[in-house]
Amino acid sequence: MITTNEQLLEALTYNKKAQPAVFETLGVMLRQTACFKSVKFIYEDICKRALAEFKPVYSNVATNKDNERVGKPIKSYVDIHLADNKVFCKISKWHKTEMVKAEMVKVVAVTEASECPFKAAEKCLEQSKYDFVQAFSKLTKVDPSILKNEKWGTKYLACITETAVEAAYEKGLELGFFLDSAQPQYRS
Repeated sequence: MITTNEQLLEALTYNKKAQPAVFETLGVMLRQTACFKSVKFIYEDICKRALAEFKPVYSNVATNKDNERVGKPIKSYVDIHLADNKVFCKISKWHKTEMVKAEMVKVVAVTEASECPFKAAEKCLEQSKYDFVQAFSKLTKVDPSILKNEKWGTKYLACITETAVEAAYEKGLELGFFLDSAQPQYRS
Protein backbone atom coordinates (compact mmCIF):
# COMPACT_ATOMS: atom_id res chain seq x y z
CA MET A 1 0.00 0.00 0.00
CA ILE A 2 1.26 3.49 -0.90
CA THR A 3 1.35 5.77 2.16
CA THR A 4 3.98 8.45 1.39
CA ASN A 5 4.77 10.85 -1.43
CA GLU A 6 8.08 9.05 -1.95
CA GLN A 7 6.30 5.73 -2.47
CA LEU A 8 3.86 7.40 -4.83
CA LEU A 9 6.70 8.93 -6.83
CA GLU A 10 8.47 5.57 -6.97
CA ALA A 11 5.31 3.80 -8.09
CA LEU A 12 4.75 6.37 -10.83
CA THR A 13 8.38 6.20 -11.93
CA TYR A 14 8.33 2.42 -12.31
CA ASN A 15 4.83 1.91 -13.65
CA LYS A 16 5.45 2.56 -17.34
CA LYS A 17 1.86 1.67 -18.29
CA ALA A 18 0.34 4.35 -16.06
CA GLN A 19 2.77 7.14 -17.00
CA PRO A 20 1.33 8.27 -20.37
CA ALA A 21 -2.21 8.68 -19.02
CA VAL A 22 -1.01 10.39 -15.85
CA PHE A 23 1.22 12.87 -17.68
CA GLU A 24 -1.32 13.55 -20.41
CA THR A 25 -4.16 14.20 -17.97
CA LEU A 26 -1.86 16.29 -15.76
CA GLY A 27 -1.03 18.57 -18.68
CA VAL A 28 -4.70 18.90 -19.60
CA MET A 29 -5.67 19.62 -15.99
CA LEU A 30 -3.01 22.32 -15.59
CA ARG A 31 -4.05 23.99 -18.85
CA GLN A 32 -7.72 23.86 -17.79
CA THR A 33 -6.81 25.39 -14.44
CA ALA A 34 -5.05 28.30 -16.15
CA CYS A 35 -7.98 28.77 -18.54
CA PHE A 36 -10.52 28.68 -15.71
CA LYS A 37 -8.62 31.22 -13.63
CA SER A 38 -8.36 33.69 -16.52
CA VAL A 39 -12.06 33.27 -17.39
CA LYS A 40 -13.05 33.58 -13.71
CA PHE A 41 -11.19 36.89 -13.37
CA ILE A 42 -13.01 38.39 -16.37
CA TYR A 43 -16.35 36.84 -15.38
CA GLU A 44 -16.19 38.27 -11.86
CA ASP A 45 -15.31 41.71 -13.20
CA ILE A 46 -18.32 41.64 -15.55
CA CYS A 47 -20.58 40.51 -12.68
CA LYS A 48 -19.40 43.40 -10.47
CA ARG A 49 -20.00 45.88 -13.30
CA ALA A 50 -23.51 44.46 -13.88
CA LEU A 51 -24.43 44.93 -10.23
CA ALA A 52 -22.99 48.45 -10.20
CA GLU A 53 -24.67 49.51 -13.44
CA PHE A 54 -28.14 48.01 -12.98
CA LYS A 55 -28.38 48.17 -9.17
CA PRO A 56 -30.88 45.27 -9.00
CA VAL A 57 -33.04 44.73 -5.93
CA TYR A 58 -34.77 41.65 -4.56
CA SER A 59 -38.24 41.19 -6.04
CA ASN A 60 -41.23 40.16 -3.95
CA VAL A 61 -42.21 37.58 -6.59
CA ALA A 62 -38.75 36.01 -6.86
CA THR A 63 -37.98 35.88 -3.14
CA ASN A 64 -41.34 34.26 -2.44
CA LYS A 65 -41.94 34.49 1.30
CA ASP A 66 -38.66 36.16 2.33
CA ASN A 67 -40.09 39.67 2.77
CA GLU A 68 -37.05 40.91 4.69
CA ARG A 69 -35.01 41.11 1.46
CA VAL A 70 -37.66 42.65 -0.82
CA GLY A 71 -36.44 45.97 -2.17
CA LYS A 72 -32.92 45.56 -0.80
CA PRO A 73 -29.96 45.67 -3.20
CA ILE A 74 -28.64 42.42 -4.59
CA LYS A 75 -24.97 42.27 -3.66
CA SER A 76 -24.01 38.94 -5.23
CA TYR A 77 -24.43 38.05 -8.89
CA VAL A 78 -25.42 34.55 -7.80
CA ASP A 79 -28.71 36.04 -6.54
CA ILE A 80 -29.48 37.94 -9.75
CA HIS A 81 -32.33 35.52 -10.54
CA LEU A 82 -34.15 36.91 -7.49
CA ALA A 83 -34.56 40.32 -9.15
CA ASP A 84 -37.66 41.34 -11.07
CA ASN A 85 -37.94 39.21 -14.23
CA LYS A 86 -37.55 42.19 -16.61
CA VAL A 87 -34.44 43.35 -14.75
CA PHE A 88 -33.06 39.81 -14.68
CA CYS A 89 -33.53 39.46 -18.46
CA LYS A 90 -31.95 42.86 -19.11
CA ILE A 91 -28.92 42.07 -16.94
CA SER A 92 -28.53 38.58 -18.42
CA LYS A 93 -28.55 39.97 -21.96
CA TRP A 94 -26.02 42.67 -21.00
CA HIS A 95 -23.85 40.10 -19.22
CA LYS A 96 -23.82 37.78 -22.23
CA THR A 97 -22.92 40.68 -24.53
CA GLU A 98 -20.03 41.66 -22.25
CA MET A 99 -18.75 38.06 -22.18
CA VAL A 100 -18.78 38.05 -26.00
CA LYS A 101 -16.98 41.42 -26.09
CA ALA A 102 -14.35 39.97 -23.76
CA GLU A 103 -14.01 37.13 -26.30
CA MET A 104 -14.71 34.50 -23.66
CA VAL A 105 -16.49 32.33 -26.23
CA LYS A 106 -13.16 32.07 -28.08
CA VAL A 107 -11.24 31.09 -24.95
CA VAL A 108 -13.58 28.35 -23.79
CA ALA A 109 -15.15 25.58 -25.84
CA VAL A 110 -18.79 26.48 -25.26
CA THR A 111 -20.97 23.54 -26.26
CA GLU A 112 -24.31 25.35 -26.39
CA ALA A 113 -25.09 28.90 -27.48
CA SER A 114 -26.84 29.56 -24.18
CA GLU A 115 -24.00 28.17 -22.05
CA CYS A 116 -21.98 30.66 -20.00
CA PRO A 117 -18.24 30.51 -20.81
CA PHE A 118 -17.45 30.62 -17.08
CA LYS A 119 -19.65 27.57 -16.40
CA ALA A 120 -18.18 25.79 -19.43
CA ALA A 121 -14.63 26.44 -18.18
CA GLU A 122 -15.60 25.27 -14.70
CA LYS A 123 -17.12 22.08 -16.12
CA CYS A 124 -13.97 21.39 -18.21
CA LEU A 125 -11.74 21.92 -15.17
CA GLU A 126 -13.79 19.54 -13.02
CA GLN A 127 -13.72 16.91 -15.78
CA SER A 128 -9.95 17.26 -16.18
CA LYS A 129 -9.46 16.80 -12.41
CA TYR A 130 -11.62 13.69 -12.50
CA ASP A 131 -9.68 12.30 -15.50
CA PHE A 132 -6.35 12.96 -13.74
CA VAL A 133 -7.45 11.22 -10.54
CA GLN A 134 -8.84 8.37 -12.66
CA ALA A 135 -5.47 7.96 -14.41
CA PHE A 136 -3.67 7.99 -11.04
CA SER A 137 -6.11 5.47 -9.56
CA LYS A 138 -4.24 2.69 -11.39
CA LEU A 139 -1.41 3.32 -8.93
CA THR A 140 -3.24 4.35 -5.79
CA LYS A 141 -6.56 2.49 -6.10
CA VAL A 142 -8.24 5.69 -4.89
CA ASP A 143 -11.58 6.25 -6.59
CA PRO A 144 -12.12 9.63 -8.33
CA SER A 145 -15.23 10.11 -6.20
CA ILE A 146 -12.83 11.38 -3.52
CA LEU A 147 -13.09 14.74 -5.31
CA LYS A 148 -16.64 15.07 -3.95
CA ASN A 149 -15.16 15.41 -0.46
CA GLU A 150 -13.96 19.02 -0.49
CA LYS A 151 -11.35 18.59 2.26
CA TRP A 152 -9.83 15.23 1.31
CA GLY A 153 -10.36 15.61 -2.41
CA THR A 154 -8.42 18.89 -2.46
CA LYS A 155 -5.58 17.43 -0.38
CA TYR A 156 -5.39 14.26 -2.47
CA LEU A 157 -5.42 16.21 -5.74
CA ALA A 158 -2.64 18.51 -4.49
CA CYS A 159 -0.57 15.52 -3.38
CA ILE A 160 -0.81 13.59 -6.65
CA THR A 161 -0.33 16.74 -8.73
CA GLU A 162 2.88 17.57 -6.87
CA THR A 163 4.09 13.99 -7.30
CA ALA A 164 3.27 13.87 -11.01
CA VAL A 165 4.97 17.23 -11.67
CA GLU A 166 8.06 16.02 -9.80
CA ALA A 167 8.08 12.76 -11.78
CA ALA A 168 7.66 14.65 -15.05
CA TYR A 169 10.56 16.91 -14.15
CA GLU A 170 12.76 13.94 -13.25
CA LYS A 171 11.92 12.30 -16.58
CA GLY A 172 12.71 15.52 -18.44
CA LEU A 173 9.15 15.93 -19.68
CA GLU A 174 7.55 19.14 -20.81
CA LEU A 175 3.89 18.87 -20.03
CA GLY A 176 2.94 20.92 -23.07
CA PHE A 177 0.96 23.59 -21.25
CA PHE A 178 0.61 25.79 -24.29
CA LEU A 179 0.53 23.16 -26.98
CA ASP A 180 -2.59 22.07 -28.81
CA SER A 181 -1.64 18.47 -28.18
CA ALA A 182 -1.95 17.06 -24.68
CA GLN A 183 0.97 14.69 -25.28
CA PRO A 184 3.98 15.36 -23.03
CA GLN A 185 7.05 16.57 -24.91
CA TYR A 186 10.65 15.69 -24.00
CA ARG A 187 13.09 18.52 -23.45
CA SER A 188 16.10 18.44 -25.69
